[in-house]
Amino acid sequence: MNNNSVEQPDPDNIKMFVGQVPHDMDENDLRTMFEEYGRVHQINILRDKITGSHRGE
Repeated sequence: MNNNSVEQPDPDNIKMFVGQVPHDMDENDLRTMFEEYGRVHQINILRDKITGSHRGE
């Protein structure tokens, strides 16, 4: 394996979409919560392009 390669998720993993995320939660909070159930490869919170706040609850 090449040391310069980027770590890839297991091909058996799935992408999960979560709604109604409270505004006071960020990517680190979600990672902590979901890593209780297994490895988390990437987290993206959808954000409003103008305000920068996420589109949660």
